[in-house]
Amino acid sequence: MDSRIVYCADEKYLSELEALRGQVRQKLAEPFSEADYLKAEGVLKDMLHCFALAMVGDSLTEIRKQAGGVLYYAENAVAMLNKRYFRKGVRRRYEELNAMPKRPERLCELIEGIVSAETVPVLKERLTLLVKELTACFERERQTVLPEKKPADRESLHGTYEEMFSNWHGKMQAAAATGDRHLAFMSLVSLDEMLSDIGSAVDIDRSDAVSVYDPEDLEKTAGGFDAVLRDYLREYSRAGIRTAVYPDIDTFLAEYLKLPGFET
Repeated sequence: MDSRIVYCADEKYLSELEALRGQVRQKLAEPFSEADYLKAEGVLKDMLHCFALAMVGDSLTEIRKQAGGVLYYAENAVAMLNKRYFRKGVRRRYEELNAMPKRPERLCELIEGIVSAETVPVLKERLTLLVKELTACFERERQTVLPEKKPADRESLHGTYEEMFSNWHGKMQAAAATGDRHLAFMSLVSLDEMLSDIGSAVDIDRSDAVSVYDPEDLEKTAGGFDAVLRDYLREYSRAGIRTAVYPDIDTFLAEYLKLPGFET
């Protein structure tokens, strides 16, 4: 972007280069958008992949190799979060990073701690500190660029409570009766994912489904699941939605067959 061209075999190549530079300058001049954030977040996920490999590594050399990936992607993620590119060499990387407003406050100090680590435990601890700080930085920025959530209404919530109940209530009761921790845990994780998915676009009170899990008391866990669903039912009430309850399977089937697509 900033190199002075001292030789070009043909002027057409120089024109092509300048056209590309112009496109980049135009793009960089545009306000930071949701699309820009998502691109930066993609690089952050590459960092997290290297971090996971580092954390399961055993030898210092092996972990240092993955730590190099963590730092490479972390530095580039910060640049993309600030919609900038590095203009200078690696030797002056700290100088450029410190000039970027969207970053962990102690970013360069955290990086220096990683490259100074002499043992496996210390290196893993310092990698964890960097990852925590940078993901928190991204989360703060995420709140400023993502679309505003729409109010909870019939269109956005209708059928979701019934889906939660039918998907996992029976499984939670069965898990409590049989002592099946895996069934209980995975059912709660699935419920939490559904709540998170709804809450990412709709303004609802978000319950933490996984927090009710108690591996030593699955009866209590099943009761916690029901409590989470009761809390969610309040969203139905606020949106003016009546819960669909059927006395038996035959009644449900008769109503289900009335839906569009089942006409005879």
